[in-house]
Amino acid sequence: MTKNVHICFLSGFFPDSIYQEILSASTYNMQHAANKLQQSFLAGLSFYYPDLYIINAPFVGSFPKRYNRLFVPKATMVPFKGTSMGFLNLTGIKQPIIKRKITRELTLWVNKLNGEQAIVIVYALITSRMEAVINIKKRFPNVKIIQIVPDLVQFMGTPSGRLYHYYYRKNCVRTPQLVKEIDAFILLSKYMAQELGIEHKPHDVIEGIASDLNTEVNSSMPKFPAKTILYTGTLAERYGVMNLVHAFMLLNDADSQLIICGSGDSESEIKELSVKCPNIVFKGSISNKEALDLQKRASLLVNPRTPEGDFTRFSFPSKTIEYFQSGTPTLLYRLPGIPEEYYQYCFSIEQDFSVEFLSKTLEKILSLSHKELCNKGEMAKQFVLKNKNAIKQVEKLKNIIEIELV
Repeated sequence: MTKNVHICFLSGFFPDSIYQEILSASTYNMQHAANKLQQSFLAGLSFYYPDLYIINAPFVGSFPKRYNRLFVPKATMVPFKGTSMGFLNLTGIKQPIIKRKITRELTLWVNKLNGEQAIVIVYALITSRMEAVINIKKRFPNVKIIQIVPDLVQFMGTPSGRLYHYYYRKNCVRTPQLVKEIDAFILLSKYMAQELGIEHKPHDVIEGIASDLNTEVNSSMPKFPAKTILYTGTLAERYGVMNLVHAFMLLNDADSQLIICGSGDSESEIKELSVKCPNIVFKGSISNKEALDLQKRASLLVNPRTPEGDFTRFSFPSKTIEYFQSGTPTLLYRLPGIPEEYYQYCFSIEQDFSVEFLSKTLEKILSLSHKELCNKGEMAKQFVLKNKNAIKQVEKLKNIIEIELV
């Protein structure tokens, strides 16, 4: 670690001590992918910077529509130093409350450093949090900011409801103004640099990190007796999940099954089709552990998202590394946001995005021997464990700190 450099991570992960409470109180999709990615950043940062300080406010939906409790409690974060703040989780006032609490915690932390160099790493383009940190930077010249950008605001989707729509529009206008005040960036896609207008600033790409949480699953779990295609994730039509369902139905193979897990706008249609087609198994929303168990037991994992739409340039599907890490072979469409090196270790579709071609590809892959499928999956697993682990990936962030900012 560079001498006299102090690191603070401003995050929104779910501490273990209140995870079950958050799980039971959430009435909308929990941000499992964001939670795992942040914890992977924590693993890498704490390796390089043992005195890492954390200021955390969990990313949960607001009361009353998306969370059934008015308060999110303060939580311990053993073995990390810092605080996971409790807050009033009421729609419309929660973000100003969190902003004030972040400002107070950061002020206390910076004041203890006696003018020594401080780096605040901020996860996600959330304007209230960015404003709090930028205000601290203006007060304390020893503070610099690194912004982690997992998503661009304009591609997060427009929320329903007047209040949510108001904040969405405000964020779209305010974010570019705040980005100008940031010193360096970690992006999930190389295309984000131009979109944000930060090509001239220090930046690097960390598209994802192999999570230690995935290694807790029993790797010796037996495969399903039937050849099994699995999708775990958001059931959004724009992500191609219905194309996968219809492609499977074209197989007309009584000896194979399709398991679908998750929730989203295609949920009711998938439920109806699963009643008509017994080989389609719909499990709805399941825990992360259950998803990892199923991934290891399946024959093939599929991400049916096609490269159609601008948003695919600025995203790296989090399930890519998760799927690879399972050791089960994966089928992907070639997406611009996924680095080329990944396609050496999976099956892929490059040009024909029709349901018919997807069906033929599924049929071809399922016709391969058990050994061929296992070899493909194992190669992908070793690739991400060796090259995309927390220490390897977060070294890029460390280099920005110690070469560009200090």
